Formats: sequence, structure tokens, C-alpha cells
Amino acid sequence: MISQLHFELAFSIASSNWLLWQDVWEHQGEPNNSPIFQQEKFLKFVSEYSVLRYVDENRRIEILNYIHDNYDLYGIIDNLDGYGIGLLTDDIQENFGGNRQHSFSSKLAAFLRPEVFLASDRFSKAGVRSYFENQLNQRTPAAHYNNYVKYLTACNVIWERENPYIIEHLNIINGFENINTNNLAFQRRILDVLLMMHGGRWQTTPALQEPVFF
Repeated sequence: MISQLHFELAFSIASSNWLLWQDVWEHQGEPNNSPIFQQEKFLKFVSEYSVLRYVDENRRIEILNYIHDNYDLYGIIDNLDGYGIGLLTDDIQENFGGNRQHSFSSKLAAFLRPEVFLASDRFSKAGVRSYFENQLNQRTPAAHYNNYVKYLTACNVIWERENPYIIEHLNIINGFENINTNNLAFQRRILDVLLMMHGGRWQTTPALQEPVFF
């Protein structure tokens, strides 16, 4: 189950983010034609999502062009277990340096197919680990979820358990202007925010120090 307070904040955060990036979240065409690959929007994505921080700024556009020109993105996002995202991560690190590129790859994939993929960062991974430990009594090493396939598999377990409560809370809120709250992609975006909360993000707010899931 999900705390009402946490859900309301997660809904607010997810809604604001959805409206800011709505043309990307709801893009229905070929993934290589997603607005995320427009140079200005890509650089905005890199900045606002704090990815590619360990790559020289001058090389970020090179990465954009490299992915757009060299990858059949259907091959990445049609692999529903997330294996292709791991390959993209390894490729970017090998060719452009830096580390922790799984955050970039997973966030890009979440934009390209949000009904399937969830972004991965230190807060969401901590949230998944905490959920499995406290709700399912299963302990895993922190590094376990650096593997995106394992991370996504765990997220889907949580999704199956918690999505009925997400829908229940959405029915109470009773819709939102300009967003289809029945959209599976939007509902998974809410889960993404809840996992980050559960992993410690925004805990400087005293009311949010209580557990997200119970």
C-alpha cells in the first residue's frame, strides 16, 4: 500500500514533469524521430536530469549523433527485459568515457518507451532495495541493481504489487487536466517518483521521512 501523503506529492511531481516533457513522453512515432533527439531538447534533458556529468560538454552532442545515427533504437526498446539498455550503457562508456552511464541510458529509454522502462538512479535503486528488504524480506547487495535487467525485473515486481493502489489513489484524485491518468506510461512515471522518495529523495521535508510503502 502507498501513503496518501507520498502519493499526492508523487502525483504532483510526476504531473509537472509530464507536462514539461509531454511531447517526448507521448511521442508515438519511430524512436529515432523522438523530440528527445533534437539538439536543444537533448541538452536540456542532459542538464535537467543530471546525466553525462562525467563526459566533457563538447562531446555530449557527439553522443547524441552517435546514438541517433548508429543505433536501431527499436532494437533497444523492443527488448523488454532491458538487456539492450545495458549494451548501450557499455557502448557509451567505452567510446566516450565517464562512468555511471546506466543513469543516462535508462532515462533515455524511459523517455522512448515509458510504459515499459523506468529510469535508474541512486535514489530509485535505494528505493527498490529498501522495498525488497522491508516489504518482501529479501536482502540484496547495493551493487545488484547496477545491472539494469535486474533493476527493471525488481521494479516490475513492485509494479504488480503496488499498481492497484496507484489506480485507487488516481480514482480519488479523479483526473487531471491535460493528462490521461489512465495512461500506463504516466502511472509508471508515478511509480518512478515513489521509488525515488522511498530511496531518500526529498527527505529534507519532515513529513516525507515516514515510509512510502506499508
